[in-house]
Amino acid sequence: MRSVTIACVAVVFLAAAPAVGQTFTITVDATALTMPTFVVPGVGAQTFDTVVAQELELASGQYTFRAGGPCGIGFFPFTVTNTGTLEFDAALDGFASGRGGTTLVVDGFGISVDATALTEPTFVVPCVADPSDTATLLDIQVIPGEYMFRAGGPCGIGFFPFTVTNTGALDFDAAFDGFASGRGGTTLVVDGFGISVDATALTEPTFRVPCVADPSDTATLLDIQVIPGEYQFSTGGPCKNGFFPFTVTNTGTLEFDAALDGFASGRGGTTLVVDGFGISVDATALTEPTFQIPCVAGSLDTAELQLVQLIPGLYRMTTSSFGFDFYVVVVGGVDYGTFLDDVVLGRGTDFLVVLGDSEDPPTPEERIESLTVATETTDIPMVSGLVAILDRVSDAVASGDAEKVARRLNAYRHVLDGAISGDQIDPVTAQLLIARADSLERSLAE
Repeated sequence: MRSVTIACVAVVFLAAAPAVGQTFTITVDATALTMPTFVVPGVGAQTFDTVVAQELELASGQYTFRAGGPCGIGFFPFTVTNTGTLEFDAALDGFASGRGGTTLVVDGFGISVDATALTEPTFVVPCVADPSDTATLLDIQVIPGEYMFRAGGPCGIGFFPFTVTNTGALDFDAAFDGFASGRGGTTLVVDGFGISVDATALTEPTFRVPCVADPSDTATLLDIQVIPGEYQFSTGGPCKNGFFPFTVTNTGTLEFDAALDGFASGRGGTTLVVDGFGISVDATALTEPTFQIPCVAGSLDTAELQLVQLIPGLYRMTTSSFGFDFYVVVVGGVDYGTFLDDVVLGRGTDFLVVLGDSEDPPTPEERIESLTVATETTDIPMVSGLVAILDRVSDAVASGDAEKVARRLNAYRHVLDGAISGDQIDPVTAQLLIARADSLERSLAE
């Protein structure tokens, strides 16, 4: 009997690898999201609009879906297989679908933001939605990721981060529990902290907390509801005479620089009291019956000593025939240009004595020189910086280096234009600074 040997041959069927350079049409549908755009890094340099579904030509491999435009807030990985179908982690099933197909649908999670308690008129969730009115709830559809709540409109005053988890629930640092709630849910409630501002001692009729509340009457307390952040107290209405910064901390208390203690109080509490400094103005030597301090007092009798309560800043005294600028400095007392020494007394004290108009009006150069003296004793960094640049221009003029003068004047005028457009310096000072630059340019030509 012959033995028969039978050979067993194993047959293995292998999936065909995609051809070199082969791509697959994958549709990404993110139309449910509030974010206006998304990107798939490495797929061109294009940003895709979420308003319509987007068809992408993708080779097999690993990719990332990233929403939030330049913020790059939320993202997750997905795979295009060798057969051109989609694959992604099951942990993402709560907000994404399309596994095994060719369309990736990104629905996200619904989150509501309730900032109705805040005084600020608007807030924003950057790179997700346009600025929203605090008077109404904001409903957004987002994917898991790190987000930001920001109040204060263009000022961008107060902000804090929050997270949307893979289960669509909210999370944020426990340090925020004093002013925000909603952890573990889907509605972020931002109550803020109650802060009062008492400016009843000031002579100015109004004050502002910019980007928080409309101009308020100094005769009454202002109650505001705000989140932690950097804020500003400003007086003088359109004149913007004086201002200073203050902080609301994560515990809802006030903080500000110790240099302000001479005219403001309330550190560690919830009421900012702005007393200002008492400045006595003696204009009894004038023949005009009245004088004005614009945006502070409209008509003051020259026959009597006048007491005004002001915070540090730049002010102007005017009559029907003349006017001049003076400063209230941070340590209290007044300062003014040296060219006024013959007609004004009281530098360094809380008495401003006006003897009369000058028979010899100062030149622009003398006005700028006096500003240098004033800015050395007041906190006006923009004017000080511009005067410092002018000093360098003057040095270049003295050396006769026309190219250096032109370069420094261009830099100076660029900074000055920005300061003027940003209302960082008053119009009178701006004209003096412009005149000084023109004078230096003419002196080089001569």
